[in-house]
Amino acid sequence: MSALPIRARAAMVVLVALALAGLGAPLVESALGVAATRPDLALRGCAASWPHLLGCDAIGQDVFTRLLYGARVSLAVGVGAALVSTVLGTLIGSAAGLLGGRVDRALTALIDTMLAIPLLPLLLLVSAMRFGAPSSSSTGAVVKLVVILGLFGWMGVARIARGEARRVAALGFVEAGRALGAGSARLLRVHVVPNALPPILVAAAIDVGRNILAEAALSYLGLGVQPPAASWGNLLRHAQDALHDQPSLALWPGLCVLASVVSIHVLAEAVGRRLGPGAA
Repeated sequence: MSALPIRARAAMVVLVALALAGLGAPLVESALGVAATRPDLALRGCAASWPHLLGCDAIGQDVFTRLLYGARVSLAVGVGAALVSTVLGTLIGSAAGLLGGRVDRALTALIDTMLAIPLLPLLLLVSAMRFGAPSSSSTGAVVKLVVILGLFGWMGVARIARGEARRVAALGFVEAGRALGAGSARLLRVHVVPNALPPILVAAAIDVGRNILAEAALSYLGLGVQPPAASWGNLLRHAQDALHDQPSLALWPGLCVLASVVSIHVLAEAVGRRLGPGAA
């Protein structure tokens, strides 16, 4: 089995760096002696200097530390929602592929119906109902975004899981398990899901990038994480008011979103090739 290509290893380095930056945000904030959520009108619009490494925004908040806290929130939403959608999609798709018959037809109809609904307008509608009141903490908003994006993003994983479950269910060891009296739950747990896992994991990784983009879009529109908590999406939203005077306020969170999503897709593609049927 060959090693990952250079671009995939570079993508992994970018993702690890972003994750560590988010996790280490409180330490960096303390080391620099700044407060990410404390405005200082005397510093509004200040240029990059020590300790404000990327300057300050229109109300004097430190841009660099807010960017780090934004990484923590945006990546948490991306990974958390992908976990929810992967678990749901794997269970529903695997059950449909293994059980077949009426169960398969009913679950496939549910998957196709959900896929037919335009996702972004649906997310906007649900988010508008869920995020009516701003919060000073990002925790509640992150949890709600994870639940919403997870509940409305499982269909792609479900289709992959169904196809893999149908393939695995036709193999001899599954038939042997049935003949020995193994129930559907055991067959799913022991045989179907483990053998269907590689393409499901690749789809889950791609879902992380999709969820990061969805969080950025919802927060940009004011329906996601609310200030003073920071996410890459609401940093982009508030940067538009100072775009002429401080274009860098939009540049940094935009680059973070771009780097994370592209890196996730590059790494997922490389892992998919490595775990594919032709891998050696």
